[in-house]
Order: sequence, then C-alpha cells, then structure tokens
Amino acid sequence: MGTLGREETKPENGTPVLDMVGVRRHYVSRQGFFSAATRTVRAVDGVDLTVAPGETLGLVGESGCGKSTLARLAVGLESPNTGSVRLDGHDPWEGGREMRRKLPGLVQMIFQDPFASLNPRLPIGWSVAEGLRAAGMDRAKRRERVLELLSLVGLLPEHAKRFPHQFSGGQRQRVAVARGLALSPRLLVCDEPVSALDVSVQAQVINLLADLKERLGLAYLFISHDLAVVGHLSDRVAVMYLGRVVELAPAEALYDAPLHPYTRALLAAAPSIDPARRLPAPLSGDTPDPAAMPHGCRFHPRCALAVPECAADEPELTQVVPGHFVRCPRVAP
Repeated sequence: MGTLGREETKPENGTPVLDMVGVRRHYVSRQGFFSAATRTVRAVDGVDLTVAPGETLGLVGESGCGKSTLARLAVGLESPNTGSVRLDGHDPWEGGREMRRKLPGLVQMIFQDPFASLNPRLPIGWSVAEGLRAAGMDRAKRRERVLELLSLVGLLPEHAKRFPHQFSGGQRQRVAVARGLALSPRLLVCDEPVSALDVSVQAQVINLLADLKERLGLAYLFISHDLAVVGHLSDRVAVMYLGRVVELAPAEALYDAPLHPYTRALLAAAPSIDPARRLPAPLSGDTPDPAAMPHGCRFHPRCALAVPECAADEPELTQVVPGHFVRCPRVAP
C-alpha cells in the first residue's frame, strides 16, 4: 500500500476544477460566556480532494464531520487556516479583487433549503438575474437569459413573475439551480440539495442534475446524508469522519467493497426494502467532540477492529488498489 500522493489523484483530463491540498479550517471560541478560556474546533483538518472537469464527487459522513465547512471553503465563502483551495488552477484568496470577481463564474452553490436561499420579497426572475446584473449584462439580454435558464430547469416563462412562496419545494430548488447556472460555472457545490424534499420530488431534482451534467459538462461536489442518492449520481465518493477523509474510491468500488470500518457501518445502516435483511448493530459510543479529538485514529473509540496501536498514531490515507484510498492499516481489499 502506498501513501496518498497528489499526482495519483490528479484527473487525467486536465487541470482539476477543484483542487484542495492540505486544507484546514479551525474555529476558536470561548468555553463559556464568563470564561476567558478557549476551545478549538477542528472542523476540517487536513483534506486533499480533487474534482475533475465533468466529474461528480460525492461527499458523505455524519452530521458534524465537516462536510458543509468543506463546501463553504470550496466556493470561497471561507478561507482555510492552512492549505490551499484552487478553482480551475486559481486560488481565490491569492488573486485579490480581480480573482474574487471571477469566482462566481467558476463555482456556485446550491443550498439545502431553497426557500431560505431566495429573497421572499423578489420575484424569482429577479433572483435568477442577480448574478447577471452584477456581471453588467444589459436588461434585454438578462431577460432572455433568465427565460432560457427557467426552461432549462423545467419551469415556464410566466414563473419568472411569481414569488418564492408561490412554488412547491421542488420548484424552488429548480429556481435555485437556475440561479446557480446563470453565469455558466464549471463547478456546482450541492450541499444536501434534496434532503428537504419529498422522495418523489427528490428523484426529479436528481434526474435534473444528472441531465444538466451531461448537457452542460458540469462538475459537482455533491454532499448528502443519503447514500443511495450519492451512489446514483457520483463518479467517486469520499467519506469524511471528524474533519478528515477516511475513504475515497470510485462509487461502484466503494459500494460493492467498502474497506474502512466507518464506511461499512454507514452502508450497513442505510434503509433497505429487503424484509429478510437484519438490522445492523449501531456504532458503539457517541461521536467525539471535534474540540477534543481522540489520540491516534479518530475512529478507534467506536471501531470493532481497534487494537492498542490504533490509539498511538493516526494512519495516513493510503492507496490499497488503484484509485481506492483508505485511512486504516488493518483492512485489506
């Protein structure tokens, strides 16, 4: 097994749309209102990830593992404490104002709650056109582009004059997708984009995203708790636990033969329609406090394979078969 190398994870078809190298994002807060003592939460703690042009990288893990923080880092809403985030080869925190102006044309974000992400006082046509106005597009071209975008996501021209509360949840998410596509970005970061929707509507939005990927050549960083959704849409899947990637593999390989004990537990806990399937035993213990990480392997307090050595040193992310990386020396393909 070889330790993860940057060249091994670079895409074959050119510069990555998203390239994260050694990214860390820590938050320091006071321990109490009347206390001067502080605590450091290591939300993202040394992550290397790439998304190739036209690729969908799925990102899964429990709540609090750092997925949403990673999403905010990917779109430039937050800066890393250390490491670098490059979009199409450019670091948005090194290029000054000029690079920050170009950023919306490289990456956009689709949020979990479409109602909260739309201005309730504006018709949705205005919301979709916000980026176009900021880019200096004239009124006639803006109107033409907005109608084109609404059609692209399955909405009608008359919908442009309606307000967010006049739409269903699925329709509002289509509006959010249209707004994200306005400036023709190369990467869409989707943070739980279907978790607030009914199951039947989820399928419609997922199919829409898959269709747009093929038609427009988009790349996605797709974050979700729903393992079935991630497996359906993703080319590769990364599994996060307490701020670090513990397994990274092609989607089919990860679902057919998961290696890390945490990945196996996540997949075993996924709902099944098979009445003969026995319910898996839940993971033992609670998720550790990200401000007080366990020594050694972060998963070892809850791991059935743990031995005393697991509490001594944190394992590296290593390649066990081509394209399949895992952060555990006690597993084998």
